[in-house]
Order: sequence, then C-alpha cells, then structure tokens
Amino acid sequence: MNIVVVEDEAVIADHILMTLRTLGFRPWGPAVTFEEARGYVERGPVDLVLVDINLGGKHDGIALGHWLKQQAQVPHVYLTANSDARTLHEAKTTLPMGYLVKPFQRHDLLSAIELARTNWELLSRAVSTSVAETGQEGIRYLKDLRLLFVQHKGEQRRLDLDEIVYLKGAHVYVELMMCTGEVLVIRSTLAAFLELLPLDRFVRIHRSFIANISYAEHFDGKELRAHGHVLPVSRNQRQALQRRFPTLN
Repeated sequence: MNIVVVEDEAVIADHILMTLRTLGFRPWGPAVTFEEARGYVERGPVDLVLVDINLGGKHDGIALGHWLKQQAQVPHVYLTANSDARTLHEAKTTLPMGYLVKPFQRHDLLSAIELARTNWELLSRAVSTSVAETGQEGIRYLKDLRLLFVQHKGEQRRLDLDEIVYLKGAHVYVELMMCTGEVLVIRSTLAAFLELLPLDRFVRIHRSFIANISYAEHFDGKELRAHGHVLPVSRNQRQALQRRFPTLN
C-alpha cells in the first residue's frame, strides 16, 4: 500500500514513516501542510492517507479530510492527540475509515490500517452492489452505513446523514444545507429524499422543508431553529412536532 503521512511534528512523522516501512508498506512524506498532502495524492497512486488533525498553517487536517472525501475519493485515518467530543464530531463529518489516538503502538497502527482497508473495500462493494435507490437518478442511500450518495455538479458526493441540517425543496431541485455551511443543489424532489431518510431523524416540517431534528435548538410554535437557521413550520405540522418533540419548546 502507498500511504501518505500528513504530520507536522518531525519526530512523530519520522517514527510513523519508519514503522510503516518495517510493516511492509510504502510511505510517502511527511506532508506538513494541506497543499503538500494534496500534491502527494494528486500525483498518486495513493491507497491511504494518515492525517494529523492539528496541522500548522492555514488548513487543518479536517479540511484535508473533507477534500479527500469530496475530491480525491481516497480513504483516510486520523492520527491525533485530541479525542474530545467536538473534535470527534468534526472529524466524523469527513467519513474517515479510522481514528487513532496518539500516542499509539506499532500494533495499533497496523490494526488501524487493516481496518481502514477492510472498511473501504466493504464500502466500495456496497456502493456497487447493494445500494437502495429511490428511482430518482443520482440519489442512493446505504442504510447500514447511514451514507447518502448524491450527484452534485456532475460528481458523486458521499455524505454522512449527520452532515445534513435541513433540506429545502425548490420545484425539481432540492437544496441540502450542510453543517459546514455548504449548500448542495440536487436535481430531485423532497418526496424522493423522504422515502429514503430515516424518519426518526428527518422530519417534514413544511411543504418545502425537511429538518434533521438532531440539530433542533428551539421551537416557538411557528418556527424551528436548527443549527442557527430559522425554518418555517406549517400549521399542519406544528402540533405533531410539539407532541413528538416536547423538549424543543
């Protein structure tokens, strides 16, 4: 396997590179910035990227993780000393194939790499053979992995359901508001998405809106605030929303 090491602490990077060589892998790097890491991946071929979340400079490891997921379609594993809930949540949105907390031993690194390879193979196989489809071209959902696949600007995007704050329908298009602030415009309908999305998490609150209730912060009887966004709630949905989620009031 060709493995890119993205780590800006020289001593740690050298140790990882040496360990990878003794394990029989072909390590590249270390890359110490977002740009250097992207250069290694673009030159390729790359089988896996080990990413330190805390990188110096303008871009951090999570930004690189987003790029790997969206542009390069290359699996990555995070290496970090930060294991707090916020860091884990931010890292999760990039859909890593593993998460290894420093300091780690040789066998921990090997296990993380093998697990990442297995998970990536299973994911690739599932996408090609057992994807549930709505009948709307370009929308697919893997129930077991909670992954949504959509066509955006001619490219397939792989999304974790937890990334989506809400969906807004606009005729034959649906806008997906992501927790990062990015808006994806998908040619489809809200009804098509509603057929796939888990109803314990996604609730239709208006003719034009579906909300991820995990992001709900407050409901005043007319509007729902979710992740800083104020969303309208139709009269038909108000009582049902109040009964189902009384803690929102």
